[in-house]
Amino acid sequence: MKKFKKGIYITRIIFFISCFFLLFFITNSLLQLKWYSLIFIGIYIIYVIKVITELLSKKDIYKDDIIYNLMQIGLSLYILVMFYRINYSAAVVVKETMHYFMINYGIMSILMIFIILYSFIELRISMK
Repeated sequence: MKKFKKGIYITRIIFFISCFFLLFFITNSLLQLKWYSLIFIGIYIIYVIKVITELLSKKDIYKDDIIYNLMQIGLSLYILVMFYRINYSAAVVVKETMHYFMINYGIMSILMIFIILYSFIELRISMK
């Protein structure tokens, strides 16, 4: 079980780093959404800072929580799907496509907020 937890944790780190670069490549389409993009980028910056502080803290609570690591892997897979949809799909940028992007960036923002809140709650519980 220890190797399984460590494998998920390492997968989470690899996906986090790769999604950081994937989002960099789709910023052009993201910035077309105007204020939605500002909200998403703001939440993503908070999320990145939180994850980096977790990695630097080297606390075992973040390494051992399978659910927390799977949530972050799921978010990374969602970002990977969006990257694929933007770069390799034959979708034409029209009003419906922009609505699709707004909905999905909204969902990703909510997922990141949920992950951040889960992390804070988990840390508080572990400190007691």
